[in-house]
Amino acid sequence: GGAIVTLSMAGSSWTNQWRDEVPVALIAQTEARSYATRTGEVKSIALADGTLAILDSQSQIRTHIGATGTRRIELLEGRAQFAVAKNPSRKFTVQVGAAVVTALGTRFDVYRHPEGLEVYLIEGRLRVEPPKGSAGRTTSDERTVEMVSGNRLAIRKGGWHLTNEVAEPEIEWTKGQLTFDDAPIDLIVAELN
Repeated sequence: GGAIVTLSMAGSSWTNQWRDEVPVALIAQTEARSYATRTGEVKSIALADGTLAILDSQSQIRTHIGATGTRRIELLEGRAQFAVAKNPSRKFTVQVGAAVVTALGTRFDVYRHPEGLEVYLIEGRLRVEPPKGSAGRTTSDERTVEMVSGNRLAIRKGGWHLTNEVAEPEIEWTKGQLTFDDAPIDLIVAELN
């Protein structure tokens, strides 16, 4: 048999005539949601699955969190850090330009900038791979990379470069701090803008 559910919100109503086995919560949670920050703003967002996302200044994400398994984020601009809610049966992925970052319960930072992207693994494990059907796989360096705590992966047009050091200043932006050590002036100016 079917159920009729009516939701009222600020003078408007919505009626759902789905069968009993399709919960209203599933419909609401599978919607894409977008979050963005302005210049100088850092924002913490609690996602529907319990993950904490922190957006850096001038950053934008779109979330797709479903009740039955989908946990996908698109990093459209800037930088975000994720403290992923542990749930081994539900992959958590971040699509960012030339890569898909997959975690099962971890804390990591993804930074998208004009030269490419950087992934910093603070704790846990990650897998980074080109998007499925990627036509941009042109160098032998582009492959699936398994990361462990302390790894930093830089992806540029020239290839993928994995190192074993996450310098603490690189992730201090979540506390409103920026540190530069022997950095070119154009990089400093770009970060400050």
